[in-house]
Amino acid sequence: MATCEHFVYETQGVIGTYVTPTRAISVITAGATGSQREMIDLRVTGACRGLHSRVLGAKPVSGAIETQWWDKDIATLIKAFLTDTATTGASPYTHGFLPDDDADLGMLSGQLVYNSNLGVSLLAMVINSLEISVASKELAKLTFNYEARDKVRSGSGAGDWDSLGTSAPAVVSPAAMYEEVARPLAFYDGVISYGGTMTYDSSAKTISVSGDTPLGKVLSATITISNNVDTDGYAIVEDPTRQEFDPGSREIAVSLEISWSDKSYTLYDLAQTGVATVLQLALFKSASLGAGIVIPGLVFDPFALPQVAGDKGKRTISLTGKGTRVTCGTTPSVDTDINMRIINEESSI
Repeated sequence: MATCEHFVYETQGVIGTYVTPTRAISVITAGATGSQREMIDLRVTGACRGLHSRVLGAKPVSGAIETQWWDKDIATLIKAFLTDTATTGASPYTHGFLPDDDADLGMLSGQLVYNSNLGVSLLAMVINSLEISVASKELAKLTFNYEARDKVRSGSGAGDWDSLGTSAPAVVSPAAMYEEVARPLAFYDGVISYGGTMTYDSSAKTISVSGDTPLGKVLSATITISNNVDTDGYAIVEDPTRQEFDPGSREIAVSLEISWSDKSYTLYDLAQTGVATVLQLALFKSASLGAGIVIPGLVFDPFALPQVAGDKGKRTISLTGKGTRVTCGTTPSVDTDINMRIINEESSI
């Protein structure tokens, strides 16, 4: 424990109530890297040309959690991000996720553990965006960018929360939180496809796609889902931290790099005509472990085909696009721009 570093977290229901973390997830990096505290420079008469003083200002807290796509605990983070969830089945369990535009975004309490005597506690972490990245010869990677209300040093001699005025939480011991898990999802677990017919399961909150077409040889794909949270949630109160996190317009951006060895014009024609298509990313190690993403109304940006050239090197095409809100299924149906599912052995998230 003394020489290990950890990121631990727990779901939090109230913006001013820290919950002791009970979940530990192995991360590539995690930190609170935003501005530590804004400063206000004061220039007044009597100081001549010099700076009279500097005053502590607002306390913005933000950062990122970069991790692989593990079988365990990722679903809890997705739940805080998309908010509308359902769990069905039994060993394995299927967790379906949809955005609920009428609900508040979920919050997390977190702690960056440096050693048994030093940590940084994070209050009311709201996930602002999620980037999903898959590439050939690599493990799938997730980056959760968050905004938070407050942070405080934990451990010996720690101070109080600036927002709450109460003592900093103790440094937790994550040793018992870890469970033995298999490898994370990798590039060879994935299939990316487009088109097809959508069916909506209202009890599971999942969209299934049939009759879809594999999207050729995809070299890399990045899906970024942004809540565009307002970060200026300050108010005239006895507190330098943010008081609220209002979600803005959601944006779903997709970037793909595809081998063009088949010389297919299908995607080119879709982009040139602005026709929406269904995009599906499936990453499954087995029938009981994996994840899927459905973007039901992806509209590609028009793009150029590769140049003709004397060099006969490999030709690739790069595509970008954005997800739109469409009606998925018939009876029942749902209007959405994104659907995710995770299948694992967690009975609750």
